[in-house]
Amino acid sequence: MNFMDDSPYLGFLNPTAYPWLVEVFVLVLLTLLARYALTFFLHKLESQFKKTANLWDDAMLEAARKPLGFLVWLMGFSLVLEILIHKSPAVIFATVAPARELLVIVLLSWFLIRVIRQAEMRLITNIVPYQSFATADGHIILAVGNDGQFTRFCELAGDSDLANDPRFATNRQRVQNRETLVTKIANLMCQQSSQWWLDKLSAQGVPCGPINTLDQVFDDPQVQHRGMQIALDHPLTGTVPSIANPIKFSATPIEYGNAAPRVGEHSKQVLEELLQLPEENWQELITQGIVE
Repeated sequence: MNFMDDSPYLGFLNPTAYPWLVEVFVLVLLTLLARYALTFFLHKLESQFKKTANLWDDAMLEAARKPLGFLVWLMGFSLVLEILIHKSPAVIFATVAPARELLVIVLLSWFLIRVIRQAEMRLITNIVPYQSFATADGHIILAVGNDGQFTRFCELAGDSDLANDPRFATNRQRVQNRETLVTKIANLMCQQSSQWWLDKLSAQGVPCGPINTLDQVFDDPQVQHRGMQIALDHPLTGTVPSIANPIKFSATPIEYGNAAPRVGEHSKQVLEELLQLPEENWQELITQGIVE
């Protein structure tokens, strides 16, 4: 005798009466397990990153856990709804599954973009000095990547005591004392010109780069070597300066035919070709100031 079948009060507990309840229970259980597995994985990932590059902190871990956790819950919840509504795996996979797969792709893409951007920002803020500095006549980027480079920079800047200061001995200490160190470096950088720093730092193997103003861009040797400035024929001025495509093809070089059009230069041609506009209508548009 099956007590649950005969009881008017406990019959609803019989799993054979409601087989979909068992499926719902299993799916909820699997969703919970996935949630805990995800948390465990992220903690392991955080530990590994901290051992290597020290890029992740609690805020970044939480930023990564939230979208992934939401994704896991959403997938589990959608499966539960599918069973409740359709009761048929065939209908589920034919109708709802493709939409859920698209949602998964969108959410994962958003997650990857968010975490990668935060990791890049974290990398920059976890290296000091790694920023722009004003020089005697402009600005440059200084990117000291390790302790050896920092020592060579200090020697070149004429302040060896800065490298021996225990507050700045390692990158971790330089990060902790960022404001103090950046102020000292800024005072040193403004004593020489940008070109002086670029030549000296490059010779010492210290990463750096110029920050060009608009009038300096095309004087850069690399820009000139790649032929980034070109001159195009113009009906009014003879030629006009323009910027070349940065993509260079050896076998099929890009050809440049015309300069940028003048205002209204092709208005008549476009209207005649697309709208078959008669000449008298064209003249009327010009008279009314609608086109040029």
